[in-house]
Amino acid sequence: METKLTERQVRGLKPKAVKYDLNDTLLRGLCVRVQPSGAMTYFVRYTVAGGKRRWFKIGDARAVSVEQARAVAKTVSGDAAKGTDAQEKKRQARAHTLRTFIAEEYEPWALEKRKAGRDTVARLKSRFTKLLDLKLGDITAWHVEKLRAQWAKETGIKSRGDRPVSYLKCLFSRAVDWKHLTENPLKSVKLVKTDAAAKIRTLTAEEETRLWAALDAREKDIRAARRSHNAWCRARRLPEWTDLETATFTDYLKPMLSLLLNTGMRRGEAFSLEWRDIDFAKRTLTVRGECAKSGKTRVIPLNSIASETLKAWREQSPEDNPLVFPSPVTGGRLDNINTAWQTLLKAAGIKALRLHDFRHSFASRCLEGGADINVVKELLGHVNIATTAIYLHSRAEAKIAAVARLVSPENVIQFAEGGKA
Repeated sequence: METKLTERQVRGLKPKAVKYDLNDTLLRGLCVRVQPSGAMTYFVRYTVAGGKRRWFKIGDARAVSVEQARAVAKTVSGDAAKGTDAQEKKRQARAHTLRTFIAEEYEPWALEKRKAGRDTVARLKSRFTKLLDLKLGDITAWHVEKLRAQWAKETGIKSRGDRPVSYLKCLFSRAVDWKHLTENPLKSVKLVKTDAAAKIRTLTAEEETRLWAALDAREKDIRAARRSHNAWCRARRLPEWTDLETATFTDYLKPMLSLLLNTGMRRGEAFSLEWRDIDFAKRTLTVRGECAKSGKTRVIPLNSIASETLKAWREQSPEDNPLVFPSPVTGGRLDNINTAWQTLLKAAGIKALRLHDFRHSFASRCLEGGADINVVKELLGHVNIATTAIYLHSRAEAKIAAVARLVSPENVIQFAEGGKA
């Protein structure tokens, strides 16, 4: 039977003793198949190389609209005309494990298209080790919810696994876009709603004192270790390592942390920072659009601390490396500084502080110092001023002072006399 398929018509189809197809006259090859059980499914018939005909299952007619079915059928037929067999791709997808899909499909795309692609892929591999060898089509929302419940139990934080889960949802969205899957199996997985204002953690003055003291002690230990090593080399007439006695810094950590706290840069922006981005004459730092989360270039003025820190770091940095903070191992872009950071926090006796909290501290201090919120928005590179506004409510002292300013001598007198304020 043939007719122009409509929603009303499909909903009104009745099962018969044998299965039957109702073909769409608007798009050749598309049909809805009705089973004796009452199940109704959209299929598209197409021809591959050699004249062989194939059927591709689009989905349940109760869950997929006619227009959606036509769109999929059009794509499948179009791909077949170009030599791509949708049925074969579907078969390959069923054979793909999460591990092979990441390695062969997702990782090359993420490294090319996403600034944090390497970090994203690393998190997927490390957080979903139990799913890596499952077939792509066999992973369900239940698997992910079970993992997330386990993470919450281990950390005591319900939203602890939200970031990796969002990465995995994105991966499956790409699998759908690339026709490896017909739908995202994690579409029902919701991220935990949290109070954004409660997340704000800033560095207190007392913590900052302890942090810089720990940094100084760290640098002292590194210098002592270098002296000892070079003495050992001299005794054996071996080449010595670079002497650190006259260097302002022993490595990247202290200058990087100083820059983050005094500019509000994101960690990834600092990792990608190049010497060409710094204008010492104008005392400015440029965050290039390709390195920024918003994709937009912004210019940050350097205060005296940031400026002098960068000048000193430049003097001891290799001339042939464009990166301001290259990896001490590879010389390329840093992926993370987690080990050095956690060791420093332990030495300083500071808990639950992230590198990103330096950015929070910068924003809060700017606003508390009287900076206009729009200026802070530009410095941080926020797209929406509502994101910047959360820092207005981050400090109890500021709230107390604001409420205290409402009290005037006239109001005090009126209340004392029993009048209305």
